[in-house]
This record gives sequence, structure tokens and C-alpha cells, in this order.
Amino acid sequence: MDGKVLQSLVLMLAASLAGCSSHSTSPSRLSSSIVLSRRVKKQFGDHAIKVLRTADRVEVYRVQDTHERNVTKRNVAGYVILATGKEQGRDFARRLVAVLLNDASYEWEMAKGCEFNPGVAYRVWSGGDSVLVLDCFDCDEIGVLTDESKRDSVRYGESDPARPALIRLVREALPDDQDLKGLKP
Repeated sequence: MDGKVLQSLVLMLAASLAGCSSHSTSPSRLSSSIVLSRRVKKQFGDHAIKVLRTADRVEVYRVQDTHERNVTKRNVAGYVILATGKEQGRDFARRLVAVLLNDASYEWEMAKGCEFNPGVAYRVWSGGDSVLVLDCFDCDEIGVLTDESKRDSVRYGESDPARPALIRLVREALPDDQDLKGLKP
């Protein structure tokens, strides 16, 4: 089977998981059900992988980059919060993580010249530990930040193949946002 065909099939499976609902997934089942590639492990690092694999809830924010370091408005890692979605539970966390940790969600041989400007931030929690996942729909890039005080330490991934699944998830989490409703898959 051609590598591109296999990658497409894996991505379709991840996208369908993003639309499925199951309330019986425990953190240990989530952890054992995801097979990580070396590229994903290297890209996001051990701490982020640990938190994502055992995620139990997700805070959701609509954000805007101010390009300022000393932001006085309510913000997350320097990105001004425009709106806050309802906290999402384990099921949403499982579906988001299934996309984020899927090797086929990323274009590994591509680098873009656009400026990362996320419109959505997910704070993914596992107990008392969290990582920040930033989603830029302009560039189709994901940024993962394990220490919000070090905004320059974001680890990026080109998430073009995962765009449809990520749009479904963000629309579910922020259903009243008109800009997100207008995104093209």
C-alpha cells in the first residue's frame, strides 16, 4: 500500500474518532490506546506527551496575539482571551488528543513562512499538570507549550492534514463563535 494512501487512511480514522463519543474511556485506556511515533515524541517532548496521554479535562479559549510581552488584559501565555468556552471533559480530551498525537495529523516534510497567530488555546489537564495547545487556523499549525512563562519555547507542528478534525472539535467547544463557524475544512 502506498505511503500516502496509508497516511490518508490513518488520518480518516483519527478524524472519525474526533467525531465519536464514548464516556467510558479512562486515562489508562487512553494512554494504552495511542501508539506514538518517534516523530511525535520528539516534536512535543516527554512532559507534554505524558499530560496529553492521561488528559482528563480541557479548558478552551478563543485568543488573539497582541505581540506584546507585558499583557495587562486577561490572557493565556500572552495571548489575550477573547472568549472562554465551557470546560470540556474526558471524552473531548480523548478526541483532541487522538488527533494531536497522531503522526498522520502533521506534514513532517514541510515548513511554512507564515507567522504563527493562534486563534484557539486549549489548556489540557491531567490531574494538576497541564500543557497549553495553541491552534492557528491561518497557518494550520499546532503549538504545544509546557511552560506558559516561556512563550518562546513553543514546539510547532504543521497540522494541515488534521484541519477538518480540529475544526470540528473547536466548533464543538466554542459553538457560538462566528469566526470559527466560517472556517473552511
